[in-house]
Amino acid sequence: MTAPVLRPPRVPDGEDLPADWLRFLHSLLQDARRRLRLDDVTGTVTGPAGGSIGGRACRDGIDLWLRVAPFYADQMDRQTWTGNADANQLTGIARPRVINRIEWPHPPIEIGADLMTYIPDPPCAPHHDLTGPLAVSETWWTSLRTSLDRLAAHPGRRDLDPLTAAYGKRVTASFGPLPPAITPSFSVQHGDLHWSNLTAPSLHILDWEVWGRTIDGLGPASLYCSALLVPDTAAKVHAVFRDILDSPSGRYAQLCIITDRINYHDPSYDSQTGTRLRHLARTILSRTD
Repeated sequence: MTAPVLRPPRVPDGEDLPADWLRFLHSLLQDARRRLRLDDVTGTVTGPAGGSIGGRACRDGIDLWLRVAPFYADQMDRQTWTGNADANQLTGIARPRVINRIEWPHPPIEIGADLMTYIPDPPCAPHHDLTGPLAVSETWWTSLRTSLDRLAAHPGRRDLDPLTAAYGKRVTASFGPLPPAITPSFSVQHGDLHWSNLTAPSLHILDWEVWGRTIDGLGPASLYCSALLVPDTAAKVHAVFRDILDSPSGRYAQLCIITDRINYHDPSYDSQTGTRLRHLARTILSRTD
């Protein structure tokens, strides 16, 4: 009799993963280590909801990062599964590079492993939202703006149509018809940009599973909305990306992030964060310029 397939757990962020799933992920990590002829993998961490596992690896005295993720064809998007490796086509952007990607069957699923350059700098925050002062240089901000501008200008046709459509439905449900001053245009964006996906003191943009053509300004809007608890940093984000955030598409992108955070992504947001997001939505909707 065939053993039942172990399925990814549906665990809210912050809650412990089931022990059997953790054992499964660690076994995949060790399998990938052997296939890629790496030394021991240390400092392992799991991705959101346990969808992946990664750790610091070493080969020939060089530090690397190994990330391993199973693929379930009936409930996952293959484009997301290969996103980090696909991002190698992007140039002039501060990010880790995939040195090697391997895939192998683990019937009835597939396993993928990305071996990447190691980034020693820590994330700017442990979670999506920034909750304390951000001490970074002007060079850091310039690198962030340059990287996101180059990403937006990328000519590829890697579309994020499901993400774009989902945002559109949420915004319409929350705010109804919008005026012409709030309307989307489209460019290539990082679809999961937040403060735990940025490093400092040197900037590196992490986690490229979800990237492609979607709502222009989505990345800066996400950073702005998730910095509202730190007014000085929020003001700096707005100053660096003013032309984008104050554009019709940038305003639309902010409403997308607001509805996602308040109504869908994290209903447990504390009252202070929710209050600031709702105030921002009212401010955007009241503008007529």
